[in-house]
Order: sequence, then structure tokens, then C-alpha cells
Amino acid sequence: MHHLPSIDARLLPVHRVVYVVGAMLTLVGATFAQQPVDWTETGVLQLELEGEASQFHTYSTLISEEMPDDVDNELAQEMLDDLAGTTQHTARWMVPETRMMGTIVLMKPTVMFVSISARPQGDDRTPGRQIMLDFGLDLATLELAESASATIRYYLEGYTTSDYYALTEGGLEVTSVERIDEHTLRITGAFAGAFTHQGDWRGIEHNPTDALSVQADFDFLQVVGRDLLSEVLLEGE
Repeated sequence: MHHLPSIDARLLPVHRVVYVVGAMLTLVGATFAQQPVDWTETGVLQLELEGEASQFHTYSTLISEEMPDDVDNELAQEMLDDLAGTTQHTARWMVPETRMMGTIVLMKPTVMFVSISARPQGDDRTPGRQIMLDFGLDLATLELAESASATIRYYLEGYTTSDYYALTEGGLEVTSVERIDEHTLRITGAFAGAFTHQGDWRGIEHNPTDALSVQADFDFLQVVGRDLLSEVLLEGE
């Protein structure tokens, strides 16, 4: 069981990726309010919070190629154009680029960052409960990376930086990672401990005065990245 320290700055890039994707998908849903986005379940998280069981899912959605071209906001229009015809996932992985100076390798990544957003239902146009997991996998072994801090957050009314719960006592365990294809992993695991309330965007701290006991098992069938796994994994190194 991997115990959870405070948030690590190395996780911030993948956080931003998922938050931006979520915002774009919400924009798509609002743009096509009469034709709701069609979500497909790609994984499940079985949660027991204070003894009460519930189920959360990860999702994918195929974005229509027929996007409107008359959106007032220029940035929103660019986002819609970029999304057109793509499949977007709420379970994602990414590997930072190798840092180079000319032909000299300054830093070669050794960790894959995984970010999961799970919710009870597909339609995310109405804020509701959400669980977000962020952790790293060692690129050589695909085991939980000790060098990358993991965070697990629980939101009651959608994403916010100042009113949510985080797992500050207990830990995360990744039990298996399976390569499905060149872009897709299947990840299973569990976490258990205590969610405590967080009210400060600057960091996560243990707050025993407002704690909820929690345990969960998950099976994320499609965790998808843009890169080719054969090009980023450090097999045999």
C-alpha cells in the first residue's frame, strides 16, 4: 500500500490536461444542449464512504465532426475546432517530453503520470460528485512510482480548489497494469483510509476534525494517452 504524502508539483501538468479536457467537454455539452454528448463507460470505481456504497465510472465520448463556427468566444471556438472528430477520455496518462540541449539529453522521464476523473453518471453538465486520482507509474516496471506523490480527491459539487475532501490518511495500491494496445492501459487497484475536508488551494493537509472513512476498489479498463507506449516505456532498462 502506497501512503499518500502532500501534492507534488510534478503532477500539475497532468492535472491541467484533465481539467482543460473536462472544461472543453462541458463546453461541447453546452453547445449541443439539444443533443447531449453520448458518454461510454470505460471503467468503474466501487466506493464505500462512511459505510455507504456507491459506484463511480470513467467515460469516453466521441465528439462530432460537425462543430458550430459562430461561437462568440474565440478561445472557445478554437477548443471546439480542436475537439472535432476526436475521442476524449476521463482516464488518461501522459509522459513528459525528454528535455534536450542540442543533442545532449538533459532529462529523460522515468515516470508516467496517470489522472483519473470518475463520476456516477456520464452527463457532466450539472456539477455533482466526482473522484479524481492522480499518481505516477514507473516507466520501467509500470508499478506505482515512489518518486511521484499520489493524490485522491473527492468533490461533492464538482471541481473546486477550496471545498473538497482528500485522502490524507491511508494509501493507494495499484494491483495490476495491463497493456491493451499502443495507447491504452487497464489499471486495477484500491485505496483506503480517511478523506478529510480541504479548504485551502495552496496544499492538502490532514484535517482530523472533519474526516470520512473510505475504502474503494477500481478497475479502469481504458486509460488512454497520446504517445505510443512502445516509445515511452523503458522496458529492459
